[in-house]
Amino acid sequence: MSNFNKHVKSDKIKWIATGIALLFISLIIVGVCLQVFGKGKVKPSEWFKKDETKTEQTDKPETDASAGLIVTPSESKSGMKLNIQKAAANTSAQSEANTYTVTATVLPSYADDKSVDWSLTYAPVTFQDPETKTEREVVLTDNEEKFYFVGEDPSDSLNLMWDSIVMKKLKWIKANPDPTAFVSATPLSDGSASVTITCLQPFRERILLAATLRSYNTVKAVCTLDHYAYVIGAIIDVQSTINSVAYDEAMKGLVYEYSPSASSRSGYISIQLSTTLYTDIAYDLQFATISKVRLSETAEYIAELNKTDLFTSPVSARTKVLTVSGNNYRAIMTGNNFPLSLASSSSYNLTTDAARRSAMCLALRNLGDKPFFMLEITYNYTDAAVSKLGLTKTHTMNIPFYADLDSLNVAATNVSLDTTEIVF
Repeated sequence: MSNFNKHVKSDKIKWIATGIALLFISLIIVGVCLQVFGKGKVKPSEWFKKDETKTEQTDKPETDASAGLIVTPSESKSGMKLNIQKAAANTSAQSEANTYTVTATVLPSYADDKSVDWSLTYAPVTFQDPETKTEREVVLTDNEEKFYFVGEDPSDSLNLMWDSIVMKKLKWIKANPDPTAFVSATPLSDGSASVTITCLQPFRERILLAATLRSYNTVKAVCTLDHYAYVIGAIIDVQSTINSVAYDEAMKGLVYEYSPSASSRSGYISIQLSTTLYTDIAYDLQFATISKVRLSETAEYIAELNKTDLFTSPVSARTKVLTVSGNNYRAIMTGNNFPLSLASSSSYNLTTDAARRSAMCLALRNLGDKPFFMLEITYNYTDAAVSKLGLTKTHTMNIPFYADLDSLNVAATNVSLDTTEIVF
């Protein structure tokens, strides 16, 4: 009997232990379900701490980027990452449209509200604090003569500073307060995690594109938008026998006016590449540089010259490769005997400058509205710019030269009479 009682007592203990274990397991399952499926049980900040991922650019332009827009995602450790893709291929470095698609990925994937708001702002302009040796944001004074650190008293002269580069940045931003005039950000729909970024026109200072979680605005990721300085033309200054030069929009070339007293046989051409804007990213990657300049007479012009009595025998069109010097921003081309048709040569039949100039003007008048010179400028983007932007490295500009027909006066070089003696 005692053995039976002991057995019953032992079974009761086992069942009680089993019940306690089942209750404990049930509580754990309920807790897990509440954490995963329950609303308001887990803070969003605790969700996002679980999945820290570096952002990355998934694609880069493979052709000439049109407007120079450069999109670079920053790292986000707050539960959001940005993927960037080129929206469309661009075919011209001079076009004004450059488009990317930016997509925000909200982490973790099971978050209830993934609505995103997009915004564009200028990146803060900073200056190194001489005391702390750290970069601090600065703003202009009201009179735009100095700048000071944000949070400091602008009336305290000790806080006022001046730096030409910083001043240019601050003044440009003040003159162009709305970044949406340069870049548009269009979500696919309200709260969409994808946005289309289009460069509307070149801009000088960095713009920030921010993706902010609508339900928890401390969670955000940021892209930096920069603009590279693309070559859009050349500024040309000629000093020689030519009196003045002006660009003609209709002819897409340069029109020369000749001075009646011009007799010089040498000169120089100054050429400076004209770019969209001098931006920080252009300074980082360096500007395009001129590698070669050629000045050529056209065959039509030589044909008209050969109809005059300028040469002892017919000549052919010639090309002069001019000397290139200077730095990344400016190049000076020099060459003796410019223009070529006024060069000293034993092939000339006419010996005086006035006679040669008259023959040249006659040829130009007969040439009419056709170019008499062609200026070929070859320039190269740096390897860093080619790698970063997918540019074509070498480009060539061909600029025609036309003569101002009204300025081409053929001078008289001799006077003769049909008789030298008269008797009354």
